[in-house]
Amino acid sequence: MDFQLLKETAKYLGDSKGLKEIEELEKVQSAGKLYLTVWGHYSAGKSKLLNKLLGQDILPTKTRETTAALTYIEYGPTDSVVITFEDGRTQQSSLDELNSIFQNTTADINTEEIRSINVTLENKLLKNGIVLVDTPGINTLLKRHNLLASSTINQSGKILYVLGGAPSNVDKKFITDISKTGTEIIFVRTKTDNIDPAEEDVREEIEFERNLVRKFVGDKLAQFTAVSNEETSEWFDNLNQLREQLKEIQKDTSKEIEHAIKSKVQIYANKYISELIERNKDINLAMTGDQEQLDHKILHKELQIENLSGRLENLEYELTSSTKRTSQKTKFELETLVDRYTLEFQSELHNSLKTKDDSKKADEVYNKFFEKLVSEVQKSLEADLNNLLSDNYPVVEGISTEPPTYQEAVLSVNSYVNDYKVELQNIKYQLEQKMIELEKLSSSNLPTDEEMQDLREQINQIDDYLKEIPKTPNMYTEEVQELKPSQIFEGAGKLIDIALLIVPGIGEGKLAKIATKMDKQIAKQLRRVHRAYQQTKSSGILDAARGFGQRVRAGRKYHDAAVEIRKGIMKQALNQSDSVLDMLDVSYWTRKLGEQFDLPPRLVVDPEEEKARVSQIDNLNAEKQRHVNDLRAKERNIERLNERKRRVQSETESLLERQKDLEHRQQVAENEAMQRIAQESINNYINDYVAYFRKNAGELVRRMHEAYFAQALQNIALYVVKTNQELSEQLEEQKQQLSELVETSKNGTNSLEEEITRNNQWITEFKEFSR
Repeated sequence: MDFQLLKETAKYLGDSKGLKEIEELEKVQSAGKLYLTVWGHYSAGKSKLLNKLLGQDILPTKTRETTAALTYIEYGPTDSVVITFEDGRTQQSSLDELNSIFQNTTADINTEEIRSINVTLENKLLKNGIVLVDTPGINTLLKRHNLLASSTINQSGKILYVLGGAPSNVDKKFITDISKTGTEIIFVRTKTDNIDPAEEDVREEIEFERNLVRKFVGDKLAQFTAVSNEETSEWFDNLNQLREQLKEIQKDTSKEIEHAIKSKVQIYANKYISELIERNKDINLAMTGDQEQLDHKILHKELQIENLSGRLENLEYELTSSTKRTSQKTKFELETLVDRYTLEFQSELHNSLKTKDDSKKADEVYNKFFEKLVSEVQKSLEADLNNLLSDNYPVVEGISTEPPTYQEAVLSVNSYVNDYKVELQNIKYQLEQKMIELEKLSSSNLPTDEEMQDLREQINQIDDYLKEIPKTPNMYTEEVQELKPSQIFEGAGKLIDIALLIVPGIGEGKLAKIATKMDKQIAKQLRRVHRAYQQTKSSGILDAARGFGQRVRAGRKYHDAAVEIRKGIMKQALNQSDSVLDMLDVSYWTRKLGEQFDLPPRLVVDPEEEKARVSQIDNLNAEKQRHVNDLRAKERNIERLNERKRRVQSETESLLERQKDLEHRQQVAENEAMQRIAQESINNYINDYVAYFRKNAGELVRRMHEAYFAQALQNIALYVVKTNQELSEQLEEQKQQLSELVETSKNGTNSLEEEITRNNQWITEFKEFSR
């Protein structure tokens, strides 16, 4: 990287600020160190974050906000601390003393005089040239050390920007300024566990802040990692991502350094290309003899210089308005500061003044706190008005009033024990009421144990009665038909048997006729059976009627083939165990035929007995439920009464304990009454002194605030001229360069042609670098 070209161009174009920054970049490249600088507001958690990344508690996490020293942490074979002061002096220290140094409690070191602190650690994360830079709050550094801030950003290879909350306007401006330098920014959102999930969605808030900072830098891919320094938080694990990222950077720091410097140099190259092109245009005007255009440009510069006065007036108005707004804000902050110091002063007095003899210490405490308050107010005002005061700080006269004196409090001992007496009297009355209540409860008419046992036995006896009652209804059998088919058929057979016996001379032919007539009688009976079936079916007596109908249909088949029936009956009879004599009767066979159509008997519930059984069960259950309800009601009454007794007894015991405690405390109060009177005197004295401190502090701070801002308003005009002097000189220099071009062109164009050629060569080289 040709730093020589950049430096020559900066000198040629009169960019002294750029020249200095380029020289610093050259030193960074030569040193071979990659500076990872940590920026952010005071108390954003920068130091704690670095401690977590290093795995060591190196940096103090509670420092004074006005401390503006930078802390460099790099690798070394041994742990060491070297302090560099503003005057160039150095002093050896140790890690154990770092906390005292930052708190400005070390006797031989004044923090305000420290320029930087260099710490070396034998830590693997710092190998290969990584240097971690811890900075104070950006407000502190920007108010007191603008040049230091600019230099630190310029040397940074990467920046860890720590946000302890949503980015503020100060963050926005600072982040925007950093992004213009070409430095890569890694955003770290700490204290994510402080976001209240009851008020807002944590992840949505993080995403909102991520999009916000990306808008600041114009990069949708800018890294934004949400972490927490608290190990119990779910965000704590994200610290490992940062640690792993540092390890990746550590693998090739030279490449990271080259990339970082190239990004910064690229900005200067683009800037110088534009300025060189504009310079060549002016030279061409001089070479072509376009005196009118050159004169116009010179005139334009002169007008710009003349218009500075108008701009100064506008700037003066803006600064005056801004100062007045700052005055209101600072006034509120100083009032809050007075409140804080008053509370601390009050606490210190309570710790220091215990007896009347200690009252003399009040003046010492007062002077100590008053001096500290004045010093902090002065620093706050100087920080807010640093540029406007220009070291011309006003002198404010002190406050001279008589301090309060110690006086014995006039109090009565009874004032300390009256409350106990009243409360003891009240407890005595309550105890009497509790005893009366206990007597009433004891005399309550409650059922005896014998009565309760009788109820339980009656319930058990009813249960025994219920067990003796049959579980199912009483059943008996009932014929389905009043006149069975078998009876009808048997009657017809008997008539035939009688006819055969009393009617002599019946031959086979007559017998056949009789048989035929019998068949007709059978058919007639079948028809009667069928009608009975139809009536049974329509009345829906039992499902057995369906079987009876089937038998009727079977009878019809017999009617259609009477002869076959007789043959069948005969064949069946031969397979029966009945006697041969029975088989000789016609009635025997007709009965057998009728049995085919008989319906079986059915089971029927005895309604009278069933009604009596159900009634008995219902009566017993009702009697049992009545006894159960009676038993439960008496048990509840007994339990309620016993519970009331226990409660009253417990309250009585508590009252007795309270009575005993109050009697003891009353005795102690009486013994300590005199001591309390003494303490009351001390408290009154402290309150008087606190009021004295608050009044004097408020008055002095008011005077200082008015004096400092009055001085600032007087110095605004001088401050405007001072801050714009560089712009005026730059315009004069540009005007002088144009005038010199006019003069040079009068002596020929050779030198101008050479200048354009060189400028074009530089432009070409810068463009090649940009590729």
